[in-house]
Amino acid sequence: MNRDKHISSVFDRDLETIQAMVVKMGGMVEAAITDASTALDTRDQELADQVRRRDKAIDAMEIQINEDAARLIALRAPTATDLRMVLAVMKISASLERVGDYAKNMAKRTEVLSQMPAIAGSGMALRRMSQAVNRMLQDALDSYIRRDADLAHDVRQRDLEVDQMYNALFREFLTHMMEDPRNITPCMHLHFIAKNVERMGDHATSIAEQVVYLVTGDLPDEARPKSSSVVAPAAEDEGAQREVLHYNLEAEGFDVVMADNGEDALLLVAEEQPDLIVLDWMLPRVSGIEVCRQVKADPATRNIPIIMLSARSEEVDRVRGLETGADDYVVKPYSVVELLARLRTQLRRTRPATMGERLTFADIILDAAEHRVFRAGQTLHLGPTEFRLLSTMMEKPGRVWTREQLLDRVWGRDIYVDTRTIDVHVGRLRKALMKNGGDDPLRTVRGVGYALG
Repeated sequence: MNRDKHISSVFDRDLETIQAMVVKMGGMVEAAITDASTALDTRDQELADQVRRRDKAIDAMEIQINEDAARLIALRAPTATDLRMVLAVMKISASLERVGDYAKNMAKRTEVLSQMPAIAGSGMALRRMSQAVNRMLQDALDSYIRRDADLAHDVRQRDLEVDQMYNALFREFLTHMMEDPRNITPCMHLHFIAKNVERMGDHATSIAEQVVYLVTGDLPDEARPKSSSVVAPAAEDEGAQREVLHYNLEAEGFDVVMADNGEDALLLVAEEQPDLIVLDWMLPRVSGIEVCRQVKADPATRNIPIIMLSARSEEVDRVRGLETGADDYVVKPYSVVELLARLRTQLRRTRPATMGERLTFADIILDAAEHRVFRAGQTLHLGPTEFRLLSTMMEKPGRVWTREQLLDRVWGRDIYVDTRTIDVHVGRLRKALMKNGGDDPLRTVRGVGYALG
């Protein structure tokens, strides 16, 4: 008994040490955001250089936290609650490291922007946005220290305000670019910074969600709204057109991820698993045609619709694009309204049912609006995780989902959960689906993951 108490005491002490490191790391990241914003506002290159150098210490601290956390798990036999605390430490430190990287990215742009004319009003707006994100991060860390789920929920809600600030800035940059072509380059740099600040807010929100998971054992009841992801690479010499496309897609409610070249596009497709790809033919490094070929050759991505954009209007080029695997081919110059209509058409074909409607597979009906599931007319009682899991698989029956993909869709990318956790929830879902004697609709693909049907 005394030995058990001793082991528990040592575990608690070691965990407190790691948690203190996380709090210290958070303070370093908060300072990095403040200094990067100040350096940009005052065009202070020396301060920007300090931010870049200090990022190495932030990276080193994340590595140390992960090593200590892994060692703690290996040397002890933590309970489920203790394990959740250790995993939270690792995930929060990873989010902090990413925020530090975004602050470093801001600092990198200071030297470039200091040599360009200032864009009226943008500095103050960016500073307000950075301050809002820093307050979010501070409160997210406070919620972690105090185990305050209510404060964490408040942080999540404030992320919507940051998104609105970003959208307002984007419209402002677009206006400046259209008014004077000389503003295009500085506005693109400023937009890059604004996007990095917006992503900082996403990671502050992720820390808050991790706190909710730590305190309650489950994700928040209402997940942040997620819209269709679109990877939209464009040729390097079409910066203004690229920004216009980006703006219009986001204005339609899409979550847009941009790539500068074909290599990055392939990496993004693998990581993001987008609902649709808008692909420019003329890409550096790897051509759009080759990107299309590789995406359609990969079983994990072949069902993602691709809309090819190109100035090549000859029949032979259109045929080549379509035969390579593009689901639609749009010739430049194009109408944005028409492109959006084509995009929605492709999404309707691949996603016949959306949240708020009923999903049906065989004798299983999932009512997203009422959060109810029926099989053969019988009501099934599913937990929130099993409901999200079934909803994900019912969106694309027959598709084989890897454990990692299911974790990303059900828990989100910013929540650390062991991949084997999915096996437990699939087991619960399978048991619920077969409770009234029906056949097992779930298929286990050994070494890969799971599929419905």
